[in-house]
Amino acid sequence: MASEKDIWDKISALTPMILGVFVTAMGSVFTNVYNVNQLKLNQIIALDKLRPQLTSEKPEERAFAYSSFVALGYEDMAIKIIRVKNDQSGRAILNKLIKEGATSEIQARAKASIEKLNDAFSFGSKVLESDKPSLVLYTAEWCGPCKLVEPIFDDLAKEYDGKININIVDVDVNTETPTKYNIRGIPSIAIFKDGVDVGTKVGALSKDQIKSFIKENTNIN
Repeated sequence: MASEKDIWDKISALTPMILGVFVTAMGSVFTNVYNVNQLKLNQIIALDKLRPQLTSEKPEERAFAYSSFVALGYEDMAIKIIRVKNDQSGRAILNKLIKEGATSEIQARAKASIEKLNDAFSFGSKVLESDKPSLVLYTAEWCGPCKLVEPIFDDLAKEYDGKININIVDVDVNTETPTKYNIRGIPSIAIFKDGVDVGTKVGALSKDQIKSFIKENTNIN
């Protein structure tokens, strides 16, 4: 049986090795923290340098800024800025990142941002700029009651063809439109005339209820 002295001798022998492992591990942690902070600093510097282009009224200059971020390896930052600004001039960069993004996560984010741009563009051209009234359903993939209303909208699109535009907005893809029009719950149904929201109903309305809502706000049977 080992004596107390033998045990302490073994501990003393292992102490330098234990300390060495600890110091190495801590050094790695500090290095990683430094690298992350340095990356953030470099992104801030790049953002500051490209600010004139990012805020330019010329689409080609904003597109140049997004391309520069991607060239510097800041793909995620480019995606975030395009998404926040809802900037159509970033479309080419997003399409490139969908195919050539550094990671599958970057590619997925770029795809989601393209879908958001498409949806926002569609809403503007089909609803706000339309010369006919527009009926809009705010929905989401996870919304159970919305699934009851969506088939009704398919029927209404045929019934009101040529009289009213029928549109569906996914609130998870086009996040800005429901926020802009103060949509608090889904399903929500809104009617737009001349680019203005003239009425909104919340809940899974029946077909007859929706048709009454249409007539009330547009005088269209």
